[in-house]
Amino acid sequence: MIQKPNFKKAYILANEMLVASKSITTFPFDVEKVVSEETDLKFCSYKRALEKFGLNCFDLGSDSSVLTKLHGKNIVFYNQDECDVREPFNRLHETGHFLLNHKTDIKENDALYGIQEIETNYFASQMLLPFQILKEIERRGVKIDERFLMKHFGVSFSCAKHRAETLNKRIFLTNEEKIFDDIILMKFSKFIDSIAKERHFYSCWDDPMQKERDSWQ
Repeated sequence: MIQKPNFKKAYILANEMLVASKSITTFPFDVEKVVSEETDLKFCSYKRALEKFGLNCFDLGSDSSVLTKLHGKNIVFYNQDECDVREPFNRLHETGHFLLNHKTDIKENDALYGIQEIETNYFASQMLLPFQILKEIERRGVKIDERFLMKHFGVSFSCAKHRAETLNKRIFLTNEEKIFDDIILMKFSKFIDSIAKERHFYSCWDDPMQKERDSWQ
């Protein structure tokens, strides 16, 4: 049996964190604060790892970020020289590996490696660019493209491009996956209103003189 990415698990996990987190009140948000609310994960830059532990993180297999255990602690090492807008995604990607109980000691040519990468990318994207919020913004008539996402959500071009493309795909969600939709939209309603005003269609019933005209009958 061919194993496939568990999109549902990654999506629900991200939604649970979006709802439960006290640190996420708007976008973009401080990833480190959010992760510290839910896990014992620590973050450390590649530079500090080399200075403090004598550890060259590039030897661990990634130029951007990597999850590993050091001195009994789960640590996400990240490349401080990466563009600032890429760091949040990188950190959440590694956090996803931890929360989804992924195997971190497998090779890139292992089929499971690719599956896990897809799941963590999906998790990180939902955290940084919640599907429910984007669809609500789209419903209000706002065109969502890379520039819009980069400006209002503080993500990189590659992250914004991929998310904008997925919005155009037909995605069928189960009732279990939709359970947090209303809560998320309510929690971030101020943020949504700040970048996408609700469309208002004028009708005669909106006319302040209509009440007076009604009284003539």
